[in-house]
Amino acid sequence: MSNSNWRREATFNSNVVLLDGLTGTGKTMIMKLLDTYDSVTPPKFNYQFEQILIGIDIEGIKKDLGLQIIQLLLDQMKYDLAIGREINLRPRDLSSMLSSQKRFAYLFNMMRNDGNSVKDRIQTENQDLLLVSHQILAAAKVISSIPGKSLAHVLCVRHPYFLVSHWESYIPMHGNSPTDFTLINGTVPWFIKEFKALYVDSNAKEKAMISIIELLNKSLDYIEEDPTNLTVIDFENFVLHPFVYLERLSSILSNTNQHRLSKVLREQKLPRKHINDTVVRSIYQRYASDQLTTKNQHEEDYIIMRDRTREHVSSEIHYMFECLARRYESKFGLWF
Repeated sequence: MSNSNWRREATFNSNVVLLDGLTGTGKTMIMKLLDTYDSVTPPKFNYQFEQILIGIDIEGIKKDLGLQIIQLLLDQMKYDLAIGREINLRPRDLSSMLSSQKRFAYLFNMMRNDGNSVKDRIQTENQDLLLVSHQILAAAKVISSIPGKSLAHVLCVRHPYFLVSHWESYIPMHGNSPTDFTLINGTVPWFIKEFKALYVDSNAKEKAMISIIELLNKSLDYIEEDPTNLTVIDFENFVLHPFVYLERLSSILSNTNQHRLSKVLREQKLPRKHINDTVVRSIYQRYASDQLTTKNQHEEDYIIMRDRTREHVSSEIHYMFECLARRYESKFGLWF
């Protein structure tokens, strides 16, 4: 039997800024703000990156091999950005280069030569690679263990009551749509580990709540570990008081472009008087965003969303969800 030595020394020594969190926690908003920093690349999504990380997390891919594949992907993404390769130009996509504050510089890269001159330019400019992922906490530990890579981790969270309608509209796509790229084990998404049997026997709303229970509890566990490279963005307090959080981000990211930042703050309606006073996008309507309204005061709105979690849900799942809500509130408090 041959011994494997999956290790790669040649790499771009660089920082990775990882923006992660459950779907519906405000990552698009934070992504737009992070894009205003000159020290980071335009934001990048990569399904292969996420799928390999999941494979490592569930031990379906050997860790040493998986680490090298992730290392290769990170270097490839940085190189491709530097030469304008595989850039998303779809104007309506949230991840489109056309919506980046750095679009002109990176579109110009398409006209540049490749080769050694690009390698030297990447090392000289030394921008942090900004990656956006979807509820993959394992990514932080994996990237931190890759030679030549350091990590700044930005984690978005949101009160569970305000995630249910979004996830209830999203859950039916898992395993049923070729345009949804969630890894499925039978009929169960990869991130359901503790309550698999309960998940299978549940309706769509209960499945959404079980997903939130599993994923948000893991996020809170991770936050309690207090990693030194972690910045937590709790949605409700952030949208009401963003400047406290922006100071924290500025302490880990350099070269804030104040003009760009002011522009994005206006576009994202920050700070807000009401947490539901969000930017209206057609894509959000797919995820029942119309259930979030500014017609009610914060406390009344909270009570309405809380009461909705009791409808068409078993007592067992509702109890676990209430425990999660109390845990979230003990950590971040209420916003009213």
